[in-house]
Amino acid sequence: MIKPHSLIEKVLQMVCILKGCVAPSWTLARELMASMTFKLELVLMDPTRIKPSLIRKVVKILNKYHSYLTPNVSLIINNNCYKLEHRKNQ
Repeated sequence: MIKPHSLIEKVLQMVCILKGCVAPSWTLARELMASMTFKLELVLMDPTRIKPSLIRKVVKILNKYHSYLTPNVSLIINNNCYKLEHRKNQ
């Protein structure tokens, strides 16, 4: 089994955490992505129902890998909402 780039693996680890997985792994992430409803479940996920403990775990991962973001990508924190934003070069 080929492992993905570390950033892809971390993003999917965060998705697993937000979906309530106790021990997120690449294998589990692949199983989640194989689901026919994976994308729909992500779109319909209610951010107000995510437990604060899960958000803290995700923020910990974001903070650890924040240095890998390119100059055109920024992490925006607004009203307890984390968002990655890509700015086009002008």
